[in-house]
Amino acid sequence: MHYHPPMTGSRHTGFNLDRIEQSLSSFRSHFTEINAALIMSREDFTPLIVSQLMEAYDFANHLWKNSINLFSPSGLYHMLELNHIVLCGTDKSRRLEYFAHLQETRAKFQKNIKSILEWYRKKYKKHTPYRLAAGYYTRALSHPQLFVEGNHRTENIIINYYLMGEGLGPYVVSRETAVEYLNLSGMIKFSYKGEWISDMKRGKYENVFGEFLRNHGESDFLLEG
Repeated sequence: MHYHPPMTGSRHTGFNLDRIEQSLSSFRSHFTEINAALIMSREDFTPLIVSQLMEAYDFANHLWKNSINLFSPSGLYHMLELNHIVLCGTDKSRRLEYFAHLQETRAKFQKNIKSILEWYRKKYKKHTPYRLAAGYYTRALSHPQLFVEGNHRTENIIINYYLMGEGLGPYVVSRETAVEYLNLSGMIKFSYKGEWISDMKRGKYENVFGEFLRNHGESDFLLEG
């Protein structure tokens, strides 16, 4: 079985947490006007959400330092943990409060990751990095979704981790690009009929979102060694 490992020769040493927090905070401060411009409005982007996202990115940096491949068997546990941090942070009492929800999330993840991982294994040598990241994002975000909640936020971190492994700039939501990103993500999330989305439609979104990542990824969200 083949997996796509992080770039061992990458010049990057992890995510630039200060720069990421700056972008997320700017997005949050303009969220009301951004939300009003969306095709479908979103839940409030609170300071707690920003804080938990930063905890998740900090955890991702820990994984990077230990050369963890999220798409390997051992990496899947950490992929799930990223979603737990995005939703609940690392506070033990909060984790206990949401124990039933986290168990439900684990069960859904274990069921839905199989087909996504199978697709990834088939395509990682055939697709460009942007197309592969977009394809994963499309499959994880569209019905039935990989996680119970927090899919947009978690999948964004996961594809950013993958792009960092390819030496490419990640995409972090910003005031300038938020409307395009959230509208596109919304179309991906709800573009299914019944319980499936056609391969043709997936391919369309892979291309469009792949180009979005190519155009708006920024290397200054990464630290250089």
